[in-house]
Amino acid sequence: MIWDNGRKKRKEWAFLKHQIEDLVFKEIVWARPYKTEAVWEVLSHLAALSRGAVIWEVRSQNGKVSYLIGAAARYIRNIEEAIKAHGDILFHEVGTEKRAAVTTARQLKISHPTLSLKTDITEAVIRAGLAALTENKNSTEMVVQIILGRAYAPSPVPTNLADPNATWLQVLFGDVQKASAESRKTVREKAEQHIFQAVIRIGITGENNSARLQSVISAFKVLESAGVRIHTENIKSHDLNSAHVPWHFPLQLSVRELANFLLLPAGEEKLPGTPGLHPRLTLPPQWYYSPTNQKMDRSFAVSMDAINPKRLSISPKDSLEHTICLGPTGSGKSTAMLHLILADITAGRSVLVLDPKADLITSILERIPEKRMGDVVIIDPSDPCPCGFNPLAFKDYGSPSLIADATLSVLKEIFSDCWGIYTQDVLTAALLTLVETENSTLLWLLPLLTDERFRQKITNKVKDRIALRPFWEQFEALRDTEKRQQISPVLNKLRQLTLRPGLRNILGQAKPKFSLTDLFYKRKIVMIPLNKGLTGGESARLLGSLIVGLTWTL
Repeated sequence: MIWDNGRKKRKEWAFLKHQIEDLVFKEIVWARPYKTEAVWEVLSHLAALSRGAVIWEVRSQNGKVSYLIGAAARYIRNIEEAIKAHGDILFHEVGTEKRAAVTTARQLKISHPTLSLKTDITEAVIRAGLAALTENKNSTEMVVQIILGRAYAPSPVPTNLADPNATWLQVLFGDVQKASAESRKTVREKAEQHIFQAVIRIGITGENNSARLQSVISAFKVLESAGVRIHTENIKSHDLNSAHVPWHFPLQLSVRELANFLLLPAGEEKLPGTPGLHPRLTLPPQWYYSPTNQKMDRSFAVSMDAINPKRLSISPKDSLEHTICLGPTGSGKSTAMLHLILADITAGRSVLVLDPKADLITSILERIPEKRMGDVVIIDPSDPCPCGFNPLAFKDYGSPSLIADATLSVLKEIFSDCWGIYTQDVLTAALLTLVETENSTLLWLLPLLTDERFRQKITNKVKDRIALRPFWEQFEALRDTEKRQQISPVLNKLRQLTLRPGLRNILGQAKPKFSLTDLFYKRKIVMIPLNKGLTGGESARLLGSLIVGLTWTL
């Protein structure tokens, strides 16, 4: 400011002598929403940071806006860390091709550096500036470049502050009055903040684009306040292209003034050239890297990071935990699952897919590698000759009583609304009996309870003489009316298995070609389409529940 002492001026001269060497640019992506106050905090932090000159560029092309920050290589790391502390902010390396060379450039001039510009219309200025930058959605590139030099800490306003609007004749003849209350107020408002020495340049590629430059300048001119005017002068385009640091900085801008020129999309409004707030763009964390091992690669999508897109993957180890895909219709849940499933198939792992619509299974079958076609098993209730599934055929792979309990739990969950003590008692005994019987299926439950000769043939082989055989002996001793009273609630549920041909054809095979244990020992690819329109809602629910429940048990 104009009242700085000589010591500060000497330090300033030392700072300005330094030109940027090994200039490094990075693109900055600040996840919205954030408030204007956060931008002020970033600038205040930069003001207090030990650094060289900082270059800020807002570039627009094809209707999109990007933000670059540059500094000497030895300072860029500290600057990056300081900015990251104030929000969800990512930095990406950019090449020289990201900075198109402009052909026309102008530099902003602001009268009366001690007086403040308007600082209460920041969001309006940002909206107007971004609209001007993105006005023509073509290959022409526009840039607003700000170079920040030395920063000064807040300072008090002298009691004898001279009128900043005094003419040079008044100064020459010593006829300068004291500043008015209004002038003193605006000077104090600026002096209470960190002050940056700065230069602001505006450039554009191509020829005959002066009108577009003027649109951006006009957006900034709304910042003019009483006694402060903004104008421009033509400069060499090389100064902007090379990010030339001047020997003398023409502007002195406070943190709040400078925030207007950065054109960062603060607030929650939809702004030209910037991503919308809904849905919010979520980028992977910086520590995340795209998988490089093809065997471990289970990529299902690519991040929306336009600068450094990464393949998003759930590793085989992480996939042992539950994965839930949430989203409205058309958001890509099935597509994400398709990529995960195909990755497992390609890697030679086993896969079990239950699809309530069959569309996902169709997409998978169209893309299965030829070398794994022999591992495919399709259990389709709508097929007249389906591959079978027998829930009672796993006694060689675990405790028979555990298999019976798992089957009972599935049936209990399906028929929970009408599950009583008779149903629980009778089905428990029946399943424990059949699971010990060779070549039995769930379809044997009906004749076991209704056909006396069949029941005796089965129960005579029961080995459990403590609980199971006494149950059947007691059951046989009941009168016919008492038997019907106990088994009627059970028969009502078991007929769901026999009245549906598709379900009956699958569950009625005593020794099907496929066993669920093949998933674990033979790495099979099992596809189960459960389209309610083809199989019926109850059939789909029953078959799906049995397979999921028993797979979990095994």
